[in-house]
Amino acid sequence: MKVLMCNRENALSNPGGDTTVMLRISEELRAIGIDVDIDLIFEKDMRHYDIIHLHNFATPDHTRYVAEKCVKSGTPYVVTTMCEDWPLFYNQMHEQMLAMYHYVNDGQPAERFKHYLQKVRNCKPAEKLDNTWTADHASCLIASGEREKETLERDYPETKNISTYRLGSNLSSDTGDESRLNKLLKTSDFVFCVGRLETRKNQLTLLKALEDHDIPVVFATGGFTYQPLYSSACTAFKRRGKTYFLNSRIDDDLLASAYTAARVHVLPSWYELPGIVSLEAAKRGTNIVVTDNGTARDYFGNSAFYCEPGDPESICNATLEAMSTPFRHGLVDAISDCTWPNAAKQILDIYQRIV
Repeated sequence: MKVLMCNRENALSNPGGDTTVMLRISEELRAIGIDVDIDLIFEKDMRHYDIIHLHNFATPDHTRYVAEKCVKSGTPYVVTTMCEDWPLFYNQMHEQMLAMYHYVNDGQPAERFKHYLQKVRNCKPAEKLDNTWTADHASCLIASGEREKETLERDYPETKNISTYRLGSNLSSDTGDESRLNKLLKTSDFVFCVGRLETRKNQLTLLKALEDHDIPVVFATGGFTYQPLYSSACTAFKRRGKTYFLNSRIDDDLLASAYTAARVHVLPSWYELPGIVSLEAAKRGTNIVVTDNGTARDYFGNSAFYCEPGDPESICNATLEAMSTPFRHGLVDAISDCTWPNAAKQILDIYQRIV
């Protein structure tokens, strides 16, 4: 079988979650004998492939453009949609970002914080991104869990085939060497958060949630952001406890060490499908706090601690509860099948039902 993977043109130069999924699935498919090419600039002749695999409903115009080329070539295509429910969170997310900017720039006056949030409470929901043409002509839409599938079924009722698969996680199960991290941070009792500093990951609200607590907070940012103003607001945020920023890309061993050493990993994103870093943290025996927006509950069930991303008190309460609760071993069992080889086998099964 010959498979062509397509994605946004800058998927490799500006990698995101869609890049990780595309590369890891491609790697594991090749490992089991499938011929996979990646083409971001349409150099390949689509007619020479059995199936074309598109990615990302977050770029509807580009994804439709590629889908139209697939239809003209006569080759069936599938889409890993990564479909987010924009009306649920998108406008609220941006209004809260502006509120947090005002709060930080005004010197963090606690008595005025509710005033800053007034526009968040009053904002109108965003319109959904329109991927109707792409959805209607696809041989299959591929969702990361039942919640994403339900969103697709609601928004694209004419779609003929929607399947789900479970993502893998990137790191091995090794716990790493905690001593390296202790030398770097001089602390082993901290809240950990992995991800680029950006509105969607919601680190400013996490900082607000723990503003008056002594708990150290460590951010592993990867050393890159698309939102320098947001990054600056995070680094300027004052809180009682210490805040550390690991602003260069850290190796897998050090990352594994950090997951293991942390009291809790918190990813209070506005939306996640389901959040690969949460999978990684859970596999290292660390309690996790995650958003309830997206597919996290499809993976972690009742073994994670859930928060409302727009509510600092909710994030704080979930974090403190996770820190004071022994590790929930059911978390490891819930995601034991979340490996990239397993994910690739599920994708191959979808291909084989189509070709």
